[in-house]
Amino acid sequence: MAPSSAKRPLVHALALLVLVLRLAPSGANAKWEDCWSGFGSLTQSWRHVCCELTHLSGMQRQCWPRDGSPITPEYCCAGDAAPPLPPGLDASRQLERLRASLGFSEQELALFMEGLPQAPDMDAGRGPKGKWGRPRCETPGTCAKEGFHQLFHAMLGAEMLPTRRQPFWWLWKDDPLTPLWMAERQENQLYGDGSMPLNHELVVNRFQTAGFVELVRQRLRGGRCLVWDDAKAVGELEALCKQVDVFVYNGGGGEDTVTQEKYGQRFSTDIHASNLPAGELDLVFCLQVFEHLRRPWKAMEELFRILKPRGQVLWAAPFFEEVHNSPGDYWRFTPQGARALAEDAGFIVDFQFKPGGFGLAAGDLLGQNLA
Repeated sequence: MAPSSAKRPLVHALALLVLVLRLAPSGANAKWEDCWSGFGSLTQSWRHVCCELTHLSGMQRQCWPRDGSPITPEYCCAGDAAPPLPPGLDASRQLERLRASLGFSEQELALFMEGLPQAPDMDAGRGPKGKWGRPRCETPGTCAKEGFHQLFHAMLGAEMLPTRRQPFWWLWKDDPLTPLWMAERQENQLYGDGSMPLNHELVVNRFQTAGFVELVRQRLRGGRCLVWDDAKAVGELEALCKQVDVFVYNGGGGEDTVTQEKYGQRFSTDIHASNLPAGELDLVFCLQVFEHLRRPWKAMEELFRILKPRGQVLWAAPFFEEVHNSPGDYWRFTPQGARALAEDAGFIVDFQFKPGGFGLAAGDLLGQNLA
């Protein structure tokens, strides 16, 4: 049913009243409210797109009305209109909040502020060559995150990242972890059981490997064991081994040799096609090795060949780690990929350990180590 003509003037008057109120700014914040309040909580981001990225013609159709509205780029993009600021902390309380967030003493905070680099010239613009600029943050949470991104770009531009570089086991003289590493290294050298390689005391994946070994030690049956490079690398699990043979990689082209040593035999060979005896080993320790092998599928088949029936392999390899040649570095393994590699060679995977996560991976690349 169409409305009666008597009601139309009232409807029009109400519409006109709303429009007039909307176009009656009472200051910079009122102007901001006129133009951007309809965009929800992302007003600054939308102003950035609509007013600064004018080359994005497709987006411009979403920015401005087409019905003759006075809400235009000329009105909304000119001047210094800004959104109202939320109630903030005074300057002294802001510094205290920052100190508490960092866990610093007052002295450390002062040194931190002195060491901060200048923002990069590109202002951390998004997109190819920074062509999209940097949208402004609008809430405490988003500004905290954006502040981290800006600081990251500034430190990267100042060549302050990563905070520590490969190799993980050699720190800079001014690194606060250096005294700790030296103390841990001395303890390992004097009292270590061999399970933590010397100079690897702060290497994350070595601690993960030690945790994995601890989880599965009750599952291990022992017998004749094989370990890479050093018989002492079996550590506290030596009690499980009646004999400890040692594998030494000969470079994939050197002469295969076998020598008798105190704990067992030492095989200098290529694990892709080795001189190890078939079906004679009960337990193989193959930890952080397979990323260095050119053809890991062949090496896994070789491990299957040298094991007795019901023999066991304790196997570990990285998924996320910087390239570290020893002598080469070819592969990374997902949990599914590692399982497929083992099963395709004939193994049954009895237990799988998948430590780590985003925080550990990102922190490790940035140089946090165990700090």
